[in-house]
Amino acid sequence: MSCAIFSRGLSAGAATLVLIAVAHAQEALPTIDIAGDGRRQADNRNGDGPFGPGGRRTGYAAASAKSTLKTDTPLLQTPLSVQVVTRETMDDRQAIDIKDSLTTSVSGVSLGYQFYDNFKIRGFDAGGAFYRNGLRQAQSSNIETVNLQSIEVLKGPAAMLYGRVQPGGIVNLAPKRPQPIPYYSFQQQGGNFGTARSSLDVTGPLTADKTLLYRANFSYFRTDTFRDFGNRETYMFAPTISWRPTERFTLNVDGEYNATYWVDDLGDLGLPAVGRRPANIPITRYLEEPSITTKFRNANERALFAYDWTFEFLDDWSVTNRFSYQNTDYRQRIPYGWDFDENTGQLSRALWIMGGLNGGYFHRQNLSTNVDIKGKVVTGPFTHRILAGFDYYSFTSPSAGSDFFEISSINIYAPLYSPLNLVPFYAATNNWTGLRKDKWKGLYLQDQVSFWDDRIHILLGGRHDWAEGGTRSAYDEAFALTELQRVVSYNSPNSPMAGVLIQPLPWLSIYGNYTRSYGSSNVDGRTNTPLPPEIGVQYEGGVKAELLDKRLVATFAYFDIIKKNIARPVPGRQFTRLAGEAESRGVELDINGRIDDNWSIIANYSHIDVRFTKDDEGLIGRTTTVGNDVYSNYLVGKRLAAVPRNQANLWVKYDADGDLAGLSVAGGVSYVDQRPGDDINTFVLPAYARIDGMASYKFKPSWLMANAPNMTFQVNVRNLAGTTYYESSNDRFSIAPGAPRSFLASLRAEF
Repeated sequence: MSCAIFSRGLSAGAATLVLIAVAHAQEALPTIDIAGDGRRQADNRNGDGPFGPGGRRTGYAAASAKSTLKTDTPLLQTPLSVQVVTRETMDDRQAIDIKDSLTTSVSGVSLGYQFYDNFKIRGFDAGGAFYRNGLRQAQSSNIETVNLQSIEVLKGPAAMLYGRVQPGGIVNLAPKRPQPIPYYSFQQQGGNFGTARSSLDVTGPLTADKTLLYRANFSYFRTDTFRDFGNRETYMFAPTISWRPTERFTLNVDGEYNATYWVDDLGDLGLPAVGRRPANIPITRYLEEPSITTKFRNANERALFAYDWTFEFLDDWSVTNRFSYQNTDYRQRIPYGWDFDENTGQLSRALWIMGGLNGGYFHRQNLSTNVDIKGKVVTGPFTHRILAGFDYYSFTSPSAGSDFFEISSINIYAPLYSPLNLVPFYAATNNWTGLRKDKWKGLYLQDQVSFWDDRIHILLGGRHDWAEGGTRSAYDEAFALTELQRVVSYNSPNSPMAGVLIQPLPWLSIYGNYTRSYGSSNVDGRTNTPLPPEIGVQYEGGVKAELLDKRLVATFAYFDIIKKNIARPVPGRQFTRLAGEAESRGVELDINGRIDDNWSIIANYSHIDVRFTKDDEGLIGRTTTVGNDVYSNYLVGKRLAAVPRNQANLWVKYDADGDLAGLSVAGGVSYVDQRPGDDINTFVLPAYARIDGMASYKFKPSWLMANAPNMTFQVNVRNLAGTTYYESSNDRFSIAPGAPRSFLASLRAEF
């Protein structure tokens, strides 16, 4: 990325030096005195408490989502649906990546396209992109949780706050922050399939007055997956420095390096469908060619630099600037099935090699920054909580040297592996180049007006974007020509949002909202012509409650989302086409928190009916034949692929006291309804119920040493009953099976 672009992103934070000088004029931040054993910390500036050792938020419930909503407004007074996966939830489930955290903890979230950490929210793909501390990041795989304080899901179109997003919702990662009390944690995990993970979390002050703090998280993970020939290896290092020279100013500087190397797991060809079901073959069966996949593993190497600072320049008024730059280098070997003889079991395959066999590159670079000003104004009986902001996002993805090869077919019932006979799929030579660039900037303004003793809250907001984006891919073309002939589209949309919330009782809220979003512009990869941007419109209403002295939170929501100008992948190809419009209607219920001092619960349910309502009329009369069955290629009336109509999760935890204090046991079940496996609904993924469990014991081995650390021994079992199930699918050739019964044990030492 050029210096000019990098400088443009930094310009939004140029005022930092000026504000630091002003901050020095304020009184020095007093030393933070925290009483007790350090397990409940008084410094809650990183979020709402209570907090445990190392500032990890305890419990399953959260009262706010400051990183996502960009304000301090409690969720009970926010006319939007937001769910938070807390640190304790991740620890109790031993969730190593965000996929393990979300699908069982938040209603209406299911797995999307397998290669990236992609999710479907309220029936629609989240687009593969995620957010970190409120800033958009590029697509990535196997995102670690070791440095996360929480994972927050904002349901519905969030364009007013975040620009060009998908209408189902966004996933935002809130990182851990340095703490003023020294804390050291080491955890070692191990399980079947050769699984091992070591992680370290250290934090504390760097100066005596605790104005300069540090934190560093590290993890190393490796596993042989349950799939034949599969393996995965991940490294993560995330240092952070915080500077708090006064009570009114805080600066955080973050770095991250996350590298993953794998043979399958994500990006695996998976299993094909036979008739209306996944093929009746072992879920461990590998249908790629290990002669090349084990030699040239997929790779995802991500490096990030970020900062954020907040300055309270007046009582109840502050300015925040965030900045993030990320560079990701990929090596991808993506397999495709393109023909299958169900009578003989012979599967025809192709291999997309990003970077090519002779060396090449595939990068993703993104820069994000924003400036938020928020404050409170009281005018008579009305209280205005105002948020005004500007953001800028730039994404560049150049690639060169990638090839698309046809490879020898394989019999799924009796596979024979041999060295690949690579034959170019389209021509004698396949020197492929590609370039995608997206850039947008936006202005937004939000006002939440509260009155009648804070019982009524009206949220009004609007945003205007200036966006441009385009892509081009070609064979046997110089990269300079690819960039010159790249198709660019320009859009300048408005994204309004309106919501109302009535709080008749201090613990009960009734809300509704209307929101609209614009997604990224798409390009028909076959013709390099631009497609119109996707548009999402949502109507939502619901009820929120804080029960049992605010220990338990519940949200019920009804939503109706219409998504226009949908682009869908062409099966077996790296192309998309315009598919028209779809509508998603449903209800969601989320219950999280503590029932009493001993019992905690996570329970959620969603019912989603999402169908195509418009499609290219040129497809009327066109059909696809599978065995003896004929299916229309016209999508109107068909359900979107891999979205369950009904989905439910229940997780119950018991913390013992008295003589058994330190012992915790938990168990739960996840139910997923049957889902269509592809857009034209030629097959279904069967329904399943998966049972998980956990037992842990916390103790202090003072008999071993005078200053013994706090120890936690924990065992998790996933899929206790050994249920055969399928997580998701892309088409008839690539169904992702779920893992069989697995165990994960850990020992954590905390100082």
